[in-house]
Amino acid sequence: MSKQGKTFWDPAKRAAYLSQVTAKAAAAQHRKDGHQTAGKLDQILAGLGMPQREVLNALLTTGRRSFIAPHDLPDLRELVAMGLLVYPRGQGGQWMRAASTSYTVPPAVWEKLQSAIPVVDNPNEPGNDCRLQKATILLDALTSGKPIHRP
Repeated sequence: MSKQGKTFWDPAKRAAYLSQVTAKAAAAQHRKDGHQTAGKLDQILAGLGMPQREVLNALLTTGRRSFIAPHDLPDLRELVAMGLLVYPRGQGGQWMRAASTSYTVPPAVWEKLQSAIPVVDNPNEPGNDCRLQKATILLDALTSGKPIHRP
């Protein structure tokens, strides 16, 4: 406002600006929450390799939506590229190669994954009686920077 009490904004331009900014903020929050990835989760799960599937199974089994691991593990980078995991903004670059960072499953993806547990791994199959122990061992290995065992 000016000293005379007049606004510098034309009311129509102000309304258009606020509408545009609000729409952009809502779209950014929608992406951050993982709604785009959750919408195509069935396709993504169908194309997952066994190491990535094991990471998701371990997270679902232990109920952990986030964990800390080295930044440069290839299997985790693939999950980030697919949108199944995210790391905090500003993470990356040359200096991160030896550092650890937090990985988190976006909220919308987590909800959809929990309902898709049978698609990811059926807990009632024979031989899954020690799932929690295997999941804990896998997450501990990831946290210490060991790659996922590949047969």
